[in-house]
Amino acid sequence: MTATRAPLDDYWTAHGGARGVARAVELGAVDAADLAAAAGTAIERHNASLAALSTIFTPPVRWGSARSSAALAGLPFVVKENMDVAGHPTTAGCAWLLDRPVAATHAGVVSAALSAGAQLVGRGNMPPLGTAATTVNPYFGTARNPRDPSASPGGSSGGTAAAVAAGMALFGVGSDTGGSVLIPAALTGLYGYRPSTGRLPSDGVTPFSTSLDTPGLLCRDGADLRDVAAALTSRTSVAAPWGTVTDDDRASPWEPAGLIGRRRRMRVAVAGGWFDRDVAPSVRAGRDRFVRTLVSSHDVEIEPVELNQTEAIFDAIRTLVWAEAAVAWQALLDGSGPHPVDERVLRRVEAGRSLSAGDYIAARSRRGVWIATLSKLFTQFDAIVSCTVPREAPAAGDDDEAVTEELTRFTYPWCLAGLPSVSLPVSPEDGEPAVGIHLTMPRHTDRHLLDLVTRWTFPQDGERR
Repeated sequence: MTATRAPLDDYWTAHGGARGVARAVELGAVDAADLAAAAGTAIERHNASLAALSTIFTPPVRWGSARSSAALAGLPFVVKENMDVAGHPTTAGCAWLLDRPVAATHAGVVSAALSAGAQLVGRGNMPPLGTAATTVNPYFGTARNPRDPSASPGGSSGGTAAAVAAGMALFGVGSDTGGSVLIPAALTGLYGYRPSTGRLPSDGVTPFSTSLDTPGLLCRDGADLRDVAAALTSRTSVAAPWGTVTDDDRASPWEPAGLIGRRRRMRVAVAGGWFDRDVAPSVRAGRDRFVRTLVSSHDVEIEPVELNQTEAIFDAIRTLVWAEAAVAWQALLDGSGPHPVDERVLRRVEAGRSLSAGDYIAARSRRGVWIATLSKLFTQFDAIVSCTVPREAPAAGDDDEAVTEELTRFTYPWCLAGLPSVSLPVSPEDGEPAVGIHLTMPRHTDRHLLDLVTRWTFPQDGERR
C-alpha cells in the first residue's frame, strides 16, 4: 500500500503542491475532470481495504457554476461524515441516522471549499458521533492506516485522514473537539490544523461540544495547510463566543515575545511535566530532533517549561464535552431509526446527564484559569512545542476507552484553551516513520502559525508527500 503512488500524487508533485495544482487548473494545463478521475482511481483501489470513506460522491459534488479561477480550483477533497452535504443524509457515523432527512444545504465549511473551486469526492468514516480517538464503526467498518494497514489512523477524523494519506483527496476537512484532527494527522504522517475556536464555521456540522467544536484541516504539507486555510477563511464570517470573526479582523494584537526587549530570536517553550510523562521512545526522539532542528536551522531560542496542572484540565474538558454532548445528542437519539444506538453513545449521554450545573460551572472556571496560565506564558514565549500523542498508532480494531484517554492526553489541554494548533510529522531518525509534533501559539495568531510551519522544514520520512 505505502509503496504505491496514487495518481493524485503525480499531479501534486509535478505542480508543487495543492495550490500549484489549482493554478494549473486555472491556466488550463490540468483538467478538473482528470483530477476527479485520479481521486476515483485511488478510492476504487484502496477504500475497500482501508474503510476510509463512508460516503462516495460519484460524480463529485461541485459548486453550481464553473470555478476554474478560484483558489482551490479542481482540487478533490473529502469531509468528515458529520458534515452536511445538500441532498444527502448526515449520519455522523451512526447507523440509526441513515433514515435521517437529507440536508437542505451544505455545512458552512463545505460551502466555503466548494465556492473556492474544490470538488467533494467523499465523506470520511468516523466512530459513531465521534466518541473515540480511533475509528471503529460497527456499520461503516474499521478504518485502517495507509502507512500500516494493521494500525489505526486515529480518530475521530480517522477516515478523513486515511483518505488524504492514501491519495484519495488532496486535502480533508475534519472536525476537532479534543484532538480529532490533530491525532489522526500524527498517526498517518500528515499535517493537521486545528484553528482558533470560532475561526471556521461549525454550522451544518453535527455537534459534539458546542463550546469546543471546530472544523480543521488535514493536508500533505505545511504550504497546503496555509493555502487551503486562507481560501476557506476568506469566504467565511462566523459567530464566535467572543463576537463575530471575519477575515479582516483576525489579525492578532499579539506581539512576538522574541521581539520584546530588542530580542530578535523566536522563543519557544518545550512543554514538560504532564506533557513528558509516559512518552514512547520514538515519539520522544521525534520531539527532541524537532527541537534540535529549531535551534540549528532556524536560530530559535528554546526553554523547557513545566506544566503540571493539566490533570484538573483533563477533568474539566471531559465535564464540558459530556455535558454539552448529552444536550446536543438527545434530539438525535429521539429520532433514532430501526438500528440500535451505539452503547458508547448511550454511556456518554448518561454520563452527561449525571453532571450538575455546579459541575459545569466549575469546569468553565478551570478553563478560565488554564487560559490565563497560557496567556501569561505567551508573554514570554512565541510558541509551545509538545508531542501530539504519547505513543505510536494502536491496532486498527482497538477502540477501548483507555486508548482514547491515552491518545487525547496531550491534545485536550490545548483544545480546551481554543488555541490554534498544528501537528506536523517529524522522523525520529532518517528512514523512520514520522511522529506527530504539536505546535501551538496564542489565540487568533493562526496566520503566524501557518506561516511558520510553511517556512520551517524538518526531517521527514521519504520524499515530499
